[in-house]
Amino acid sequence: MADPASPLREEEYRGRAKEASRLMSIAYGALTRAGALGNGTPPHPGVKGYVEVVAALVPAEILALHAAILPLVTTTVTGADQKTVTTITDAVLLQRVFWLLVILSAVFFIVGHVGAGGFHLVPWDGIRMLIPPAAFVIWTMLQKATAFDAVRPDLAGPERAAYGMIAAAVLFAIATAIAYKVPD
Repeated sequence: MADPASPLREEEYRGRAKEASRLMSIAYGALTRAGALGNGTPPHPGVKGYVEVVAALVPAEILALHAAILPLVTTTVTGADQKTVTTITDAVLLQRVFWLLVILSAVFFIVGHVGAGGFHLVPWDGIRMLIPPAAFVIWTMLQKATAFDAVRPDLAGPERAAYGMIAAAVLFAIATAIAYKVPD
């Protein structure tokens, strides 16, 4: 049990974590309903559940930025066969955006630990701060037409989906294992 004098007591820490997760999920749901995250169709059957769970680990601001920036560097055309094709028009910029969003995912986690009492990180936060960036990378792997396409255009189809799903399972296991590690 955490020291009662510590900046975050055990129950307060868990309450904040649950509330943050709920808010991210609400924002993700709103963005999905608004169609801001693309067509919402994963490239392969069975991937949708992974996409939804991984998205809950990504800061909503990162998902929103990705959704806002993607149309600036891509064009989307629907053919006569009703299939949508998205083409990257500025791969270099999209690669930079991808890595900036990865970094911002960790920065947003750290910023969340700045409060009235100052800056509070505990040892487990070193690992926890890597979860949002990893989740963003995995989320972009599991979706069609994302910034990941600019970073790894050679990784596509079933191979990309398989690696993304395996990475998601590993991330879920890590996130679950450290979710209830209480600050010392």
